[in-house]
Amino acid sequence: MAEYAYELKVPKNRVAVIIGKEGAVKKELEEATSTKLNIDSKEGDVFVSGEDALGLYTAREIIRAIGRGFNPDIAKLLLKPDYIFEVVDLREFTGKSINAMLRLKGRVIGKEGKVINLLSEVDYGNYDNIIREYNNC
Repeated sequence: MAEYAYELKVPKNRVAVIIGKEGAVKKELEEATSTKLNIDSKEGDVFVSGEDALGLYTAREIIRAIGRGFNPDIAKLLLKPDYIFEVVDLREFTGKSINAMLRLKGRVIGKEGKVINLLSEVDYGNYDNIIREYNNC
């Protein structure tokens, strides 16, 4: 069977989070995805290798999520088949305008974080729930 690999760059301050206390997060991720992680903590490089393409993809997405600031326990939800991680580049909607980007970011977060907190609690399987709850903000 062929071995596949990904190389990811994560912020140096997130490397310790990927490793976890005494390597616990790294070990759990390797076991859950049937992959091997080699981490260069000085440079923020993470090398993921394995023979299972789906496990490799899942490990990559979890590492990307942790690198973007997600708690590892939340990022590990990506092990479930009905969860995905999507990075949205606000510049696609705002162009180069910093003010427009800040305004859009504020709308996503909401006053005192109300919208983003709501989105973390809503049943994503039902799109109508998201719209209904958002309109109540």
